[in-house]
Amino acid sequence: MRIVHGDPVDGYFAAAYGHHGRVVGVLGWNTPRQVRTLRRLVVERASWTAFTVVPAFRPATVN
Repeated sequence: MRIVHGDPVDGYFAAAYGHHGRVVGVLGWNTPRQVRTLRRLVVERASWTAFTVVPAFRPATVN
């Protein structure tokens, strides 16, 4: 499991679950847009390394 957006402490995050090198699940809290994007990776059975090439999954910054 890896948090790929936000931080639970801040009250919003999106996490991805991997198994055998593939994205197999997602969990989100107050991040519907990120969860929709992550769900596509699950359906596509994307490689776990997809997070290193998808800019949308950079950790959020606090302004």
